[in-house]
Amino acid sequence: MIKCSQCGMENAMIAQFCEGCRASFAAIQEQLRAADEEEADLLRRQAKKASSWMFAVAVLAVIGTVAPSISAGEEALIAALIGGSVIGALFMGLGFWARRNPLAASITGLVLLSVLWIADAVMDPRFIYRGIVIKVILVVVLVRAIRASLRHRQLVADGRVEA
Repeated sequence: MIKCSQCGMENAMIAQFCEGCRASFAAIQEQLRAADEEEADLLRRQAKKASSWMFAVAVLAVIGTVAPSISAGEEALIAALIGGSVIGALFMGLGFWARRNPLAASITGLVLLSVLWIADAVMDPRFIYRGIVIKVILVVVLVRAIRASLRHRQLVADGRVEA
C-alpha cells in the first residue's frame, strides 16, 4: 500500500494517482521501480557467485583426488586422476551453466556435492571431517545463490523487474 503524503489515504501499490485527492504517485513509483531494479541486480550478482565456486570445486576435485593418491601407486593415481577429472569436468560445466541459469545449476551442484560427500563418507567415515570449512562455505554459497535466484524469479513473476 502507498500512503498519500497529501491526504494520508492508503492506495494500492499500482495506483498512479491518489484515490482521495488525485495527487500523482509518479515519483514514488519511480523510486520503487529503481529500488526493485537495484535489488534485482544485487540478487543476480549473488546468484552468479555460484559460478565462481563451481569452478573452484572443479579445481579442488582434481587436486583433492590426485594429491593423496600420488604415493599410493600408479594404478591408484590413474584411477584418482580419472575420477577427479570427471568430477572436475562436471563442476566446470556447472560453473558455465550457473552463468546462464544460476538456480538450476546451484541446485544441481548442491545435490551433486551432497551425493559425493555421502559416498565418500560411506567409504571412509574420516572424510566427514576433512575439509569441513570448505564444505560449509560451499553449502552456504550455494544455498544463498538458490535463495537469491528464487527471490529474483519472484520479482520477475510479480512484474516488478524484467528478466
